[in-house]
Amino acid sequence: MDSLIKRNKIRKQLSTSSKLASIRINIILIDASLFVNKNNGKKELLTEEKVLERDMKLIDSDEFRPDIIHNSLLMLLDSPLCKSGCLSDILILNLDGKLIRVSPKFRVPRSFKVFSKVFSEFLSSPNGELKLPDEENTVLISLLNSSIEEYLSNSEVVVGLSRMAKKVSLQEFCRNEIATKIRNGADNINFVIGASATNNSCGQFTSKFTHYISLSDVSMPSYICCTKICSEMEELLGIY
Repeated sequence: MDSLIKRNKIRKQLSTSSKLASIRINIILIDASLFVNKNNGKKELLTEEKVLERDMKLIDSDEFRPDIIHNSLLMLLDSPLCKSGCLSDILILNLDGKLIRVSPKFRVPRSFKVFSKVFSEFLSSPNGELKLPDEENTVLISLLNSSIEEYLSNSEVVVGLSRMAKKVSLQEFCRNEIATKIRNGADNINFVIGASATNNSCGQFTSKFTHYISLSDVSMPSYICCTKICSEMEELLGIY
């Protein structure tokens, strides 16, 4: 964990211009598969390779894809949207129902092996938190007590992404729908993205969405969806 602490200690304070100070963009990743596997006394995230190696025939190995979250977090937390201070929350809804918040101040390990170690430590933590040992006790990852339904119900704008929804141009959608919402005073914009390799994850929450859209006729990985959203929101908000 020393390498994690060193990485996060040198991260600069996120900067938010006065013009954008009130805008909060939140990304919610649904149906993540983050589960701890104990291997020879060491903790790591369970992956499809480990499932197959151990011949766990009762488990669908396609669902054990923690790399999806790793790739998505790398993209989100490295984005200008995050570094501008406009990316407020990253929430992860795990397959076991746990709701996890990742701070924009978290610096994601580049190596999946290190990422696996960090998240295994967090998931095994008795208090449901991963903190830096600094003066502020900065919380990097935390387990939330509220449900995803409660969170979405209290949100002004909730955009769900699914290949099953109506296809739109994301550029036009952001410039028209999202821009109008912001001009009318909305400052809390949520995008809900599936983090499963097989499921239509967002289909279960359509009643909570204010908008339900598809970005393409073909299935796209979560990190590509995150890339597109960040790019369009940066353009809309003038973040370069």
